[in-house]
Amino acid sequence: MVETRQVSPNHYVFSERVNPRFCFVMGLAAGRERAALVDAGMGIDRSLPRAVAAVTDRPVTLLVTHCDSDHIGGASQFRDVYLSPEEREEDIAVACNPGLRLRFLAAHGFDPEMVKRAEASIVREPLTVYGQVRDGDRFDLGGRELLAISLPGHSMGSMVYLDPEARIAFAGDAITKSPLVAFGRCPPLSVYLEALLRFRDIAGDGVRLYCGHSVTALPEDTLPDLIQGCREILSGKCGGDREEVLPLGFFDLKDVPVWLHRHGGVTIRYNRERLSPSCPAGNQR
Repeated sequence: MVETRQVSPNHYVFSERVNPRFCFVMGLAAGRERAALVDAGMGIDRSLPRAVAAVTDRPVTLLVTHCDSDHIGGASQFRDVYLSPEEREEDIAVACNPGLRLRFLAAHGFDPEMVKRAEASIVREPLTVYGQVRDGDRFDLGGRELLAISLPGHSMGSMVYLDPEARIAFAGDAITKSPLVAFGRCPPLSVYLEALLRFRDIAGDGVRLYCGHSVTALPEDTLPDLIQGCREILSGKCGGDREEVLPLGFFDLKDVPVWLHRHGGVTIRYNRERLSPSCPAGNQR
């Protein structure tokens, strides 16, 4: 089920492809002594550890960018797991629930044959033991390291993992062409903008960014487009934005209203009631 793509001599991306247009993506950085896997996918089946073992024989540390089901669903297959303490325990429990993950796959109209196979093979064990990763933590892999950079937006605990030497970063859903920053668990949009600016200052220019849903690196203008798009929204230049409703009934949660703001090659999905810290909290998730 898991496909492998090498993106540098020491970096790989793995994908669980659920239809020809959509996949859940994980990244790996390999050092002389250890390897770091970033995210564990939906856990549709148990092939991810085998795919990782096929490219490295080093001990593997799993670094979770955030605790949505398509990033943490397969995490219990690994023994050395880290995620931010800002991620809520109740969200982790929901994300690891196999029944809800199957409902998610079925509700999104993914390949029916894949959904049927997942019913028999999905990772069912919950993630109960894990360590905490904080902003600025460095993971020494032997001749290579990954730097954890906090980037609250899609969730309060979202992390990006940067290989400073290789200029490669695995961003999960924190930096994408269509970030979703509309949930009640998300910080205000102004906080997301500050986090994007801080990441840019730390990482510098020329970083190849891999997000959680593409096996190819994001276009170079993605980060500056997100920064400018957030600035436009916060300055009121968003009168033409349209509203949509994000259905979440398959997770037994309320649907979430989102507004769509386009700038350049990105679409920011945000909550108009959560633009700054003074705005009231919106729909919780």
